[in-house]
Amino acid sequence: MKFFIYNFMKARCEEEIIRGTELITRETKRYDREEDMMVFLLVPATALSAVSKKADHRFVKIGAQDMSPLRLGQVSGETSAEMLKLNGADMAMAGAYARSSNICLYCGDSDELCGEKLTDIIKSGFKSLLGVTETIGREDGSRADAALLRQLEYGCKEIPEYAYYRFGVVYQPRLKENAAIDVRKRCAFIRKALAETVPGAPEPLPVFYGGPMRGQEAVDMLTEGVCDGIFADDRSWDTEQFLRVVKAVCGE
Repeated sequence: MKFFIYNFMKARCEEEIIRGTELITRETKRYDREEDMMVFLLVPATALSAVSKKADHRFVKIGAQDMSPLRLGQVSGETSAEMLKLNGADMAMAGAYARSSNICLYCGDSDELCGEKLTDIIKSGFKSLLGVTETIGREDGSRADAALLRQLEYGCKEIPEYAYYRFGVVYQPRLKENAAIDVRKRCAFIRKALAETVPGAPEPLPVFYGGPMRGQEAVDMLTEGVCDGIFADDRSWDTEQFLRVVKAVCGE
């Protein structure tokens, strides 16, 4: 089973996201969702309701880019689990690269907060993603490994058995230092650390790669088993590029 995740980060309006969703759905309908692959699309909260109503959820799952662990009505401006459910979300992510305090001081989602968000996502019945990355200034060697392990420990410490089959980790390497990072070794480290952090999982939990990559690199990483899925966004790939990788991996 291969996983393909596309994140609409820079789309200007819900109509643009709906067009992309319809294209991806139309072009991937022929693939067996039980054996071959699954497609997840992450959209901004403001577009979630409109996109979810238009999407064919048999073929694509619609997710939220972030979720607040606070209850509905507790704090103005936060997007709670109840709101996501009412607006048709199938899944949600915690620890997105651009929100992590390891990368962005403005958003500042700490490892502890990401763990709280993930716990709430799981308890709310959603499929869940946890994003992990290197800490600024600690991109190499043992310091990077320690940062990734800490994020996994905070994020995965309360995953119940029933949620194993609907959880995955997204590795998004530090963009500035990416050329110096051996992503294959780093993905292998995350797999090993994840197995030790969640020892009760009946089979290896999936790891998705969300760093910069060319189309053929993505195909190679998936077919060689370096990762179980790719996490791409519309800043680096348009929907056509995303679909070319999907088709190449699925045998076209």
